[in-house]
Amino acid sequence: GSLVLFVVLALAIPSVRGWIFSLGKRGPGATVSSKAVTLLVADFKNDAGDSVFDGALESPFTIAVEGASFISTTKRGDARKMAAQLQPGATTLNESLARLVAVREGINVVVSGSISAQGGRYKLGVKAMDGVTGREIATYETDAEDKEAVLKAVGKLAARVRNALGDTTPESLQLAAAETFTAGSLEAARQYAVAQELQWAGKWEEAIRNYAK
Repeated sequence: GSLVLFVVLALAIPSVRGWIFSLGKRGPGATVSSKAVTLLVADFKNDAGDSVFDGALESPFTIAVEGASFISTTKRGDARKMAAQLQPGATTLNESLARLVAVREGINVVVSGSISAQGGRYKLGVKAMDGVTGREIATYETDAEDKEAVLKAVGKLAARVRNALGDTTPESLQLAAAETFTAGSLEAARQYAVAQELQWAGKWEEAIRNYAK
């Protein structure tokens, strides 16, 4: 019944997450800021004309940022529920809603992102803001030569945000795991994002099917 499904899902999620995402793990000799930072990742804006990017970039970015031990991220499912309370009917967690959630919850940093396509290449950007005041902390952009390179580019942006927030781990260590991502991994990231949405909605059986994909 529902209890069995819940147990199966609880067991499956960590292994699926670990299989899909290996970004941002701290390497030997990593040195980080001692100041704790709470962070919320808003929905990335998809202007690339390809639905495979819908919801597929936020989780890899979040995992990569969490590789810095002083950064803790707010669960996006919880943030979406808060956003729906603040703006009834809201189905996304855009930058403005993420800011409202940050103010309500006292979250230190909000990160928004975007991806667009330009002649077969992709341009990605992120902006880190003070969660309470909205003051811009840092803005970064990078390019991906093709779809296979997009997740690697996400890892690069996460490394730069980590550095802006006080992480002194060498970027080469931060990016080491990102080198293994492929176009297949991007589709896996998309299925993971869909499964998360279903899980947040309480649709356990459908969530399990998408986690399996």
